Amino acid sequence: MALANDRKRWTCEDRLPRAVALIEEMTVEAEKAAVEAAQLQLRRHEYWERAVEIARKTFTQAWLVDVLDERLARHRRLLEVERYLQRLRQAPTPDPDETVWIAWVSNYLANLQAESRSMPDVPDPSMTDLAPFMPRGMSPYGPEVLGSYWRLPAIESEAEALGQSSAKVSVVDVPGLVETQPDS
Repeated sequence: MALANDRKRWTCEDRLPRAVALIEEMTVEAEKAAVEAAQLQLRRHEYWERAVEIARKTFTQAWLVDVLDERLARHRRLLEVERYLQRLRQAPTPDPDETVWIAWVSNYLANLQAESRSMPDVPDPSMTDLAPFMPRGMSPYGPEVLGSYWRLPAIESEAEALGQSSAKVSVVDVPGLVETQPDS
């Protein structure tokens, strides 16, 4: 839309009301765009906070699975040492070297049995620890650090993701990003 050209059929005063109206319209559109951008930024931050919460739960579950795997390996080791010690003790008349060895194996077995069987204290994950559990394109360092393909997901899928208990959350259950926009 041209406000002025080289024609002589009008004056600047004739075009001034139209120019003022266009400026007012552009100002209203700019304010509206700023409000929408602020709302989008707020929604992104809220979604990021939810994603970090889910990533923390998923990290905790993965960490506990690793601890369980370690404890199962230790338990298998304990059973093997017990069987071995029983065979050593069943041997006829052990010599002095075997007696020293049997005493050491017994002590080792006692240490294996004394290890904690209680629930381990889950460490507070760092942001680097959370990175593998974040939805694709999202950074654990903040909503401002986003991949180029990140989209704000539908509000419904966020609520569903947060409705999961920590026992159900796994790496597979972390919600992917949906291409749909939230209802306004």
